[in-house]
Amino acid sequence: MALAALAVVLAGCNQSFRFENNPGATKQGQYIYRMFVGFDITALVVGALVWALIFWCVLRYRRRRADEMPRQTRYNLPWEVVYTLGPVLVVGGLFGITFVGENYVDHVTANPDQKLAVTAFQWGWKFDYTLPDGRHAVVVSEPQRYATIELPLQETTRVTLVSDDVVHSFFIPAFDFQRYAQPGITNVFDFTPTVGGRFTGRCNFLCGLHHSLMIFYVKTVPASQFNTWVQQQASKAAA
Repeated sequence: MALAALAVVLAGCNQSFRFENNPGATKQGQYIYRMFVGFDITALVVGALVWALIFWCVLRYRRRRADEMPRQTRYNLPWEVVYTLGPVLVVGGLFGITFVGENYVDHVTANPDQKLAVTAFQWGWKFDYTLPDGRHAVVVSEPQRYATIELPLQETTRVTLVSDDVVHSFFIPAFDFQRYAQPGITNVFDFTPTVGGRFTGRCNFLCGLHHSLMIFYVKTVPASQFNTWVQQQASKAAA
Protein backbone atom coordinates (compact mmCIF):
# COMPACT_ATOMS: atom_id res chain seq x y z
CA MET A 1 0.00 0.00 0.00
CA ALA A 2 2.87 2.37 0.79
CA LEU A 3 4.47 1.73 -2.61
CA ALA A 4 1.12 2.30 -4.37
CA ALA A 5 0.61 5.58 -2.50
CA LEU A 6 4.16 6.67 -3.34
CA ALA A 7 3.57 5.93 -7.04
CA VAL A 8 0.41 8.04 -7.05
CA VAL A 9 2.16 10.96 -5.32
CA LEU A 10 5.19 10.88 -7.62
CA ALA A 11 2.98 10.68 -10.71
CA GLY A 12 1.69 14.18 -9.90
CA CYS A 13 5.15 15.75 -9.61
CA ASN A 14 7.83 16.79 -12.04
CA GLN A 15 11.51 17.40 -11.45
CA SER A 16 11.11 21.04 -10.46
CA PHE A 17 7.83 20.56 -8.54
CA ARG A 18 6.15 23.24 -10.65
CA PHE A 19 2.74 21.59 -10.13
CA GLU A 20 2.19 21.86 -13.92
CA ASN A 21 2.36 25.65 -13.77
CA ASN A 22 4.11 27.51 -16.57
CA PRO A 23 7.25 29.23 -15.16
CA GLY A 24 6.60 32.36 -17.24
CA ALA A 25 8.82 34.00 -19.86
CA THR A 26 8.33 37.57 -18.57
CA LYS A 27 8.81 39.28 -15.21
CA GLN A 28 5.06 39.60 -14.92
CA GLY A 29 4.47 35.95 -15.80
CA GLN A 30 7.10 34.75 -13.35
CA TYR A 31 5.30 36.57 -10.54
CA ILE A 32 2.07 34.82 -11.50
CA TYR A 33 3.92 31.50 -11.61
CA ARG A 34 5.33 31.95 -8.09
CA MET A 35 1.89 32.97 -6.86
CA PHE A 36 0.21 29.85 -8.23
CA VAL A 37 2.95 27.57 -6.90
CA GLY A 38 2.29 29.14 -3.49
CA PHE A 39 -1.43 28.45 -3.94
CA ASP A 40 -0.69 24.81 -4.79
CA ILE A 41 1.56 24.37 -1.74
CA THR A 42 -1.14 25.93 0.45
CA ALA A 43 -3.72 23.54 -0.98
CA LEU A 44 -1.43 20.57 -0.33
CA VAL A 45 -0.84 21.63 3.27
CA VAL A 46 -4.55 22.18 3.92
CA GLY A 47 -5.43 18.89 2.22
CA ALA A 48 -2.81 16.95 4.19
CA LEU A 49 -4.07 18.48 7.45
CA VAL A 50 -7.70 17.67 6.68
CA TRP A 51 -6.93 14.06 5.71
CA ALA A 52 -4.70 13.63 8.77
CA LEU A 53 -7.50 14.83 11.05
CA ILE A 54 -10.01 12.53 9.33
CA PHE A 55 -7.80 9.46 9.74
CA TRP A 56 -6.95 10.43 13.32
CA CYS A 57 -10.65 10.66 14.20
CA VAL A 58 -11.39 7.35 12.46
CA LEU A 59 -8.65 5.54 14.37
CA ARG A 60 -8.84 7.35 17.69
CA TYR A 61 -12.61 7.22 18.12
CA ARG A 62 -13.43 3.94 16.42
CA ARG A 63 -15.83 1.61 18.20
CA ARG A 64 -13.82 -0.98 20.13
CA ARG A 65 -16.67 -3.09 21.47
CA ALA A 66 -20.03 -3.85 19.95
CA ASP A 67 -21.97 -2.49 22.91
CA GLU A 68 -19.82 0.59 23.48
CA MET A 69 -21.28 4.04 22.83
CA PRO A 70 -18.67 6.83 22.37
CA ARG A 71 -18.91 9.85 24.61
CA GLN A 72 -21.35 12.35 23.06
CA THR A 73 -20.17 15.97 22.78
CA ARG A 74 -22.50 18.73 21.60
CA TYR A 75 -19.84 21.32 20.84
CA ASN A 76 -16.32 22.44 21.66
CA LEU A 77 -16.05 26.21 21.53
CA PRO A 78 -12.24 26.54 21.35
CA TRP A 79 -11.99 24.12 18.43
CA GLU A 80 -14.92 25.74 16.64
CA VAL A 81 -13.14 29.09 16.88
CA VAL A 82 -9.94 27.50 15.52
CA TYR A 83 -11.55 25.80 12.53
CA THR A 84 -13.57 28.92 11.73
CA LEU A 85 -10.72 31.43 11.98
CA GLY A 86 -8.20 29.13 10.27
CA PRO A 87 -9.92 29.00 6.87
CA VAL A 88 -10.78 32.72 7.10
CA LEU A 89 -7.10 33.56 7.62
CA VAL A 90 -6.01 31.27 4.77
CA VAL A 91 -8.54 32.74 2.34
CA GLY A 92 -7.67 36.26 3.47
CA GLY A 93 -3.98 35.57 2.86
CA LEU A 94 -4.65 34.18 -0.62
CA PHE A 95 -6.84 37.17 -1.40
CA GLY A 96 -4.10 39.57 -0.32
CA ILE A 97 -1.48 37.78 -2.42
CA THR A 98 -3.82 37.86 -5.43
CA PHE A 99 -4.48 41.58 -4.96
CA VAL A 100 -0.76 42.36 -4.86
CA GLY A 101 -0.10 40.09 -7.85
CA GLU A 102 -2.79 41.69 -10.02
CA ASN A 103 -1.46 45.15 -9.22
CA TYR A 104 2.06 44.03 -10.14
CA VAL A 105 0.95 42.61 -13.49
CA ASP A 106 -1.29 45.60 -14.28
CA HIS A 107 1.35 48.19 -13.39
CA VAL A 108 2.64 50.12 -16.41
CA THR A 109 5.97 51.90 -16.32
CA ALA A 110 6.10 55.62 -17.06
CA ASN A 111 8.85 55.29 -19.70
CA PRO A 112 8.63 52.02 -21.65
CA ASP A 113 11.46 51.02 -23.97
CA GLN A 114 9.08 50.05 -26.80
CA LYS A 115 5.47 50.77 -27.76
CA LEU A 116 3.24 48.23 -29.48
CA ALA A 117 -0.40 48.66 -30.52
CA VAL A 118 -2.30 45.40 -30.99
CA THR A 119 -5.61 45.33 -32.86
CA ALA A 120 -7.73 42.17 -32.91
CA PHE A 121 -10.16 41.55 -35.76
CA GLN A 122 -12.07 38.68 -37.30
CA TRP A 123 -9.90 36.70 -37.72
CA GLY A 124 -6.40 37.96 -37.10
CA TRP A 125 -4.11 40.47 -35.42
CA LYS A 126 -2.42 43.69 -36.42
CA PHE A 127 0.77 44.65 -34.56
CA ASP A 128 1.93 48.25 -34.89
CA TYR A 129 5.27 49.31 -33.38
CA THR A 130 5.92 53.01 -32.92
CA LEU A 131 9.59 53.83 -33.49
CA PRO A 132 11.41 56.73 -31.77
CA ASP A 133 11.67 58.59 -35.12
CA GLY A 134 7.88 58.44 -35.57
CA ARG A 135 7.84 55.67 -38.15
CA HIS A 136 5.66 52.59 -37.77
CA ALA A 137 6.48 48.92 -38.20
CA VAL A 138 3.30 46.98 -38.96
CA VAL A 139 2.91 43.20 -38.90
CA VAL A 140 -0.39 41.46 -39.68
CA SER A 141 -1.22 37.87 -38.75
CA GLU A 142 -4.13 36.28 -40.62
CA PRO A 143 -5.54 32.75 -41.04
CA GLN A 144 -2.99 30.54 -42.79
CA ARG A 145 -0.53 33.46 -42.74
CA TYR A 146 0.56 33.36 -39.13
CA ALA A 147 3.02 36.14 -38.43
CA THR A 148 5.88 36.23 -35.94
CA ILE A 149 6.54 39.39 -33.94
CA GLU A 150 9.59 40.12 -31.81
CA LEU A 151 10.05 41.56 -28.34
CA PRO A 152 13.37 42.67 -26.81
CA LEU A 153 14.72 40.77 -23.84
CA GLN A 154 15.14 42.65 -20.55
CA GLU A 155 13.27 45.66 -21.95
CA THR A 156 9.72 46.80 -21.23
CA THR A 157 7.24 46.92 -24.10
CA ARG A 158 4.04 48.92 -23.60
CA VAL A 159 1.10 47.20 -25.27
CA THR A 160 -2.23 48.85 -26.07
CA LEU A 161 -4.91 46.34 -26.99
CA VAL A 162 -8.16 47.06 -28.87
CA SER A 163 -10.67 45.23 -31.05
CA ASP A 164 -12.11 46.27 -34.40
CA ASP A 165 -15.31 44.22 -34.16
CA VAL A 166 -16.21 41.70 -31.43
CA VAL A 167 -14.65 40.58 -28.14
CA HIS A 168 -11.40 38.66 -28.55
CA SER A 169 -8.86 37.43 -26.02
CA PHE A 170 -5.12 38.11 -26.35
CA PHE A 171 -3.52 34.99 -24.87
CA ILE A 172 0.16 33.98 -24.69
CA PRO A 173 0.38 30.83 -22.53
CA ALA A 174 4.16 31.04 -22.09
CA PHE A 175 3.74 34.53 -20.60
CA ASP A 176 1.01 33.39 -18.18
CA PHE A 177 -1.02 36.26 -19.57
CA GLN A 178 -4.48 36.80 -21.04
CA ARG A 179 -6.40 40.01 -21.61
CA TYR A 180 -9.65 40.79 -23.44
CA ALA A 181 -9.64 42.88 -26.58
CA GLN A 182 -12.98 44.70 -26.48
CA PRO A 183 -14.60 47.13 -28.94
CA GLY A 184 -14.48 50.68 -27.64
CA ILE A 185 -12.15 49.81 -24.76
CA THR A 186 -8.35 50.16 -24.72
CA ASN A 187 -6.45 47.84 -22.42
CA VAL A 188 -2.88 48.80 -21.56
CA PHE A 189 -0.19 46.55 -20.07
CA ASP A 190 3.55 45.89 -20.09
CA PHE A 191 5.69 42.92 -21.06
CA THR A 192 9.27 42.52 -19.85
CA PRO A 193 10.60 39.29 -21.39
CA THR A 194 13.36 37.49 -19.53
CA VAL A 195 13.50 34.17 -21.40
CA GLY A 196 14.48 33.87 -25.05
CA GLY A 197 12.45 31.70 -27.39
CA ARG A 198 9.52 31.47 -29.77
CA PHE A 199 6.08 31.26 -28.21
CA THR A 200 2.54 30.78 -29.50
CA GLY A 201 -0.21 33.36 -29.05
CA ARG A 202 -3.87 32.99 -29.89
CA CYS A 203 -7.38 34.22 -29.31
CA ASN A 204 -8.84 32.44 -26.29
CA PHE A 205 -12.43 33.66 -26.56
CA LEU A 206 -14.88 32.21 -29.07
CA CYS A 207 -15.30 35.09 -31.51
CA GLY A 208 -16.74 33.56 -34.65
CA LEU A 209 -16.34 30.99 -37.39
CA HIS A 210 -12.53 31.10 -37.72
CA HIS A 211 -11.71 31.77 -34.09
CA SER A 212 -9.32 28.80 -34.01
CA LEU A 213 -7.20 30.37 -36.77
CA MET A 214 -6.35 33.53 -34.80
CA ILE A 215 -2.77 32.44 -34.14
CA PHE A 216 0.47 34.39 -33.99
CA TYR A 217 3.99 33.83 -32.69
CA VAL A 218 6.14 35.89 -30.35
CA LYS A 219 9.92 35.70 -30.52
CA THR A 220 11.90 37.17 -27.63
CA VAL A 221 15.40 38.19 -28.71
CA PRO A 222 18.28 40.41 -27.54
CA ALA A 223 17.63 44.15 -27.92
CA SER A 224 20.16 44.56 -30.76
CA GLN A 225 18.49 41.80 -32.80
CA PHE A 226 15.07 43.30 -32.12
CA ASN A 227 16.19 46.75 -33.27
CA THR A 228 17.43 45.31 -36.55
CA TRP A 229 14.18 43.42 -37.09
CA VAL A 230 11.88 46.34 -36.26
CA GLN A 231 13.82 48.65 -38.60
CA GLN A 232 13.34 46.11 -41.39
CA GLN A 233 9.61 45.96 -40.70
CA ALA A 234 9.40 49.75 -40.72
CA SER A 235 11.13 49.88 -44.11
CA LYS A 236 8.68 47.32 -45.50
CA ALA A 237 5.72 49.31 -44.16
CA ALA A 238 7.06 52.51 -45.72
CA ALA A 239 7.52 50.79 -49.08
